[in-house]
Amino acid sequence: MEKYFDVLYYYYYYFYKNIRKEDQPNVVTIFVMSAQEAFTTVAVLDLYFVYVFRVNIISNWFGMPCTALYIVVNYFYFWRSGRATKLVQGSAPIYRNKSITRLIVILSFFFSFVIIFIAAVIGKLELVGHL
Repeated sequence: MEKYFDVLYYYYYYFYKNIRKEDQPNVVTIFVMSAQEAFTTVAVLDLYFVYVFRVNIISNWFGMPCTALYIVVNYFYFWRSGRATKLVQGSAPIYRNKSITRLIVILSFFFSFVIIFIAAVIGKLELVGHL
């Protein structure tokens, strides 16, 4: 799992440094990774509570402290530990080959983006009784 986050960090950093040309690509990378992790966590927890307890206790406001928590964790994990500097100065971390690694990063981003909307729709339909 550690290598997965290293791969995500490296490719997000590469995107924000070379394609979007941000002034602080490390900061933007940590914010984006934290938001992605928080949104996925909130969506999964929302589906869990809807299916198991038949109640929607997770509100829209739950995402903000969850994102803040992930920002702090990612900050200490990547930036304060010096891991981010080692990642971006070295070669790209890969799984088996570069194509598979890029596919994993794209699918990860796509999954976390789509699950936000799917979880909301499935949760509402389940609470109403249509599923």
